[in-house]
Amino acid sequence: MNPIKMMGDQSNQIGALLMDCATMLEKYVNRFPAEKGCASFSPEDMKRWKEEFYPKLVETGILLDGKFFNLQGGNFGIGIDGYFTGYEFFQFIYRTYKALYEHSKLKG
Repeated sequence: MNPIKMMGDQSNQIGALLMDCATMLEKYVNRFPAEKGCASFSPEDMKRWKEEFYPKLVETGILLDGKFFNLQGGNFGIGIDGYFTGYEFFQFIYRTYKALYEHSKLKG
């Protein structure tokens, strides 16, 4: 079931949070493919990631970050530590855009 649909009255808050998360993530797109290995958020973005985006979007299941990669076990996706590789980053930003689209369809 779609977690955004289940949020009911909180749907507007979730939509705004998804938009804020996407806006933050877009600042990091140009770091790849030039960036080798892992990248991380700036200190300001790391604070928002740990206090807002990760607990409210990832831990609640609105954005299923680690579920895509966790076939073999291990630490994949953008975890609470805020470190990510290019493929982890682009998978996560894709999921964010997809959730925004699904949210807009519910509002439509």
